[in-house]
Amino acid sequence: MKSQKHNCVNFVNQIINVVMGRIMGIDYGQKRVGIAVTDPGQMIASGLTTVGSHEVFIFLKDYLSKETVDTFVVGYPRKL
Repeated sequence: MKSQKHNCVNFVNQIINVVMGRIMGIDYGQKRVGIAVTDPGQMIASGLTTVGSHEVFIFLKDYLSKETVDTFVVGYPRKL
């Protein structure tokens, strides 16, 4: 029984990974950019990293070559 439950959970996780991409939050600043992403099921968001503003496109290109992102949420800069 435990093996069947484990197989079912693995199957559902595989479907979520194929069907759903992550949501990425971008908090842009003059010096640094904060990046956060959700899990593949889009349930929990966590801070991923902070990169220099001049390196953000290099980081995004590399990240997007490895992970599927469905939606980008960009913070509204208040003092830029």
